[in-house]
Amino acid sequence: MATGDVEGMGNRAVVADSRQRYGLLLVTLAATFFFFGIAEPGNLQRVIGSVLVGSALLLALYAVQAKPRRQRLAVALVAMVVFGVIVASVAWKGKTVVAALVARVVPRRAPAG
Repeated sequence: MATGDVEGMGNRAVVADSRQRYGLLLVTLAATFFFFGIAEPGNLQRVIGSVLVGSALLLALYAVQAKPRRQRLAVALVAMVVFGVIVASVAWKGKTVVAALVARVVPRRAPAG
């Protein structure tokens, strides 16, 4: 086997791996698009949608072979956002995180009378 044959086989493996990564990303984006098109608005949609969009972000970083440190940072960020959406959906009965925080921080004024 010549050296060029070995290099050619290595390049094919890299291309196949790259196609697999981008294919997985494309499937995730298609599932996200499909889900948001058919899902009823509500708490469950927010949670599943956050998971799908977060996984698309993580797969995009994986597909471009981002540095491991950036990937770990993205995993932590996505996990925090998904956790926040779950907490907001359960604790604040459908309010968004921002609306719930504003309701807690901004004092209610007494009606003018």
